[in-house]
Amino acid sequence: MMNFMKNPGNILIFTTAACLAIVSQTRAQTQTQAQIEIEPPTEEVVRYAGEYMRTADLASALFNGRLQSRLPASVESMYLRDRNRATGVDMWGREQGSGPVPPTESNAIGDILYDGVFYAGVNMRLDLYRDELTVSAPGNFLYGSVVDPARLGYADLMGYRIIHIPAPTTPEDIPEGYYLLLHGGRYNVLKKESYGFNHSSLEFTAPIIRYYVEKDGIRHNVGRRKGSVLRLFRDRRSELNRYIRSGSLDLRHNTEKALVEVVAEYERLLKQNGQNTTSLVLPLRENEE
Repeated sequence: MMNFMKNPGNILIFTTAACLAIVSQTRAQTQTQAQIEIEPPTEEVVRYAGEYMRTADLASALFNGRLQSRLPASVESMYLRDRNRATGVDMWGREQGSGPVPPTESNAIGDILYDGVFYAGVNMRLDLYRDELTVSAPGNFLYGSVVDPARLGYADLMGYRIIHIPAPTTPEDIPEGYYLLLHGGRYNVLKKESYGFNHSSLEFTAPIIRYYVEKDGIRHNVGRRKGSVLRLFRDRRSELNRYIRSGSLDLRHNTEKALVEVVAEYERLLKQNGQNTTSLVLPLRENEE
């Protein structure tokens, strides 16, 4: 079942197989109906039909969310962009050409873990203004159903791993919403990008981009400041400062890449001293801050 669910489009295969088997058997039964009673479905037909129903039930859990609401007039929202398309920095300090993503480029195929079931090759997009992850049935790039964030394990889309942080329970918790997990290990690195919308001018405001490093159970907002990162890792401040200078890391203008490298170097320094730094390092590619 798990291998089957790696492609929700396989539902169609089961539907076709089950129907063909039923039609084939019905024709044979019709020819002999005058001589014998109609026999019950064969075990093969029952197996195909049962497998189809179980698969359809699993897929329906992913695609049965509410339809995403539309914005005023013909305004397109702000969506997650491909991590591999950085070509410089624009007036907002983001990658060049990073305004509203054309509708044909806002969707992409990715993988998602939902309700404990892994789905591969799912058509998705992350709406950064409405803070919603939507999925679309195969072949449908126009209308998406909103994923229930409470049931999301993670989604891998456009070179990023997307997770959902639940509502805060303590003053130290960060706001609820979708975050990009840039580095997963002893010290997780998260990115949050959000937008406001001016309903009078029908224009989006400049993006609010925040970076967090998780240490000792607290997610610290380090922004784009080298001093904030070095204060967080003050026990290795001098070594990290030398590492930043020698590698010409630009935490202000290329925050995503630089921050991940600094955190990974801190974990390496701890490991060098025999401290446990078990880490799942996500693939990092050159990208906007």
